[in-house]
Amino acid sequence: MAYVDYIERDISISIKKPFNTNDVYKEITRWAKKHRYTPEERTYQLSGERDAQSLKIYLVLEKKETDYAKIGIDVTLIGSDMRNIKIKNKVMQEGSLTISFSLYIKSDYEDTWSRKNLARFLREFYDKFIGSKRVESYEKEAKNDLYNLKNALKDFFRAPKLKK
Repeated sequence: MAYVDYIERDISISIKKPFNTNDVYKEITRWAKKHRYTPEERTYQLSGERDAQSLKIYLVLEKKETDYAKIGIDVTLIGSDMRNIKIKNKVMQEGSLTISFSLYIKSDYEDTWSRKNLARFLREFYDKFIGSKRVESYEKEAKNDLYNLKNALKDFFRAPKLKK
């Protein structure tokens, strides 16, 4: 049984200007691949009529640190009151978009140590007293990655679009 320790929860960015959902999605997956994360789309829901659509996309970004620990970032994109508009011959969405993040470290994700009680106790003891510096370094790296992703998306929304 994997153990999940949440480090940061419900950090979010809100946008209320025209955006392209595909470009936002591509920016998140591009960042994930660049930083050795594996993106996985868990949920995609689009509902409503053309005038007022709502969107919910749930992505999980995971990076394997060791055979025992993984760093994970849950990314949720929630769009409401979205409608398609055309700006400079490009279809974009207008409405509000909220991107929220949750950061966690998943331990024993392969269920190696939790099968036997003595092995689980020894691993917990090691993590708590002997290998605590390693766990702290994972947490520090995970927080840096989360804030790098958040800042990359902020820059993506602030930067002017260049013509190709």
